Order: sequence, then C-alpha cells, then structure tokens
Amino acid sequence: MKTTRLGLGFLYQNQAQREILINENFNKLDNLLCNFIESRSELAPPANPIDGMLYIIPNSTEKKWQADAGVLAYYSNTSWYYFQPTRGMTYWVFTEKIFVYYDGNDWLTA
Repeated sequence: MKTTRLGLGFLYQNQAQREILINENFNKLDNLLCNFIESRSELAPPANPIDGMLYIIPNSTEKKWQADAGVLAYYSNTSWYYFQPTRGMTYWVFTEKIFVYYDGNDWLTA
C-alpha cells in the first residue's frame, strides 16, 4: 500500500530491508517538496544533471525523456526518477520566474 498523494510506501511490521523503503520515501519527499522547478522547457534530460534538480517534462515530438509530457522528473544519486503529479501541486519555475500548478490534467500558470 502507498499514500494517496505522493505514493510513499508504508512500513509494515517485520518488513525486511525497511531502511530501503524509508530512504526511498525520504528521497521522494526531499525532491518533490522543494517547491521549485528548474525548467519546464528542456526537451531532453540535461547532459550534466545536478542532484535534486526537478523538471516538468514538456510536450515534444522528440520523446527523449523516459516519461510522458507533464510528468515531474528529478535526478538523484545518478538516476532519473519520474512522478505523475497530483492535482494542486504548485511550483515556482526558476527559469521563467512564474508559479505553475497542476489542475489534474495540465500545468497552468498561477
């Protein structure tokens, strides 16, 4: 079972390797709750990503990201992670100097 909004895994009694689940949950929280997006116009993952950078995957015919448009992508510990946003998520887009929010279907300017 997972939490409704962020999909954090629940810890169960006598669960094996629970430190992995806890670390994955902390990593997801750290990256998704930072409240700013580096960019929403990168057509491909950056060549030299920085740990913790969060992106909104833009609409593109090139499909260089490994997820669909509108999905959040963050880089952590040498890997890319993808997250389907949930209604109400709001972020500051650093490159555009604007707030955007997810209405359940699309990212809109606040």
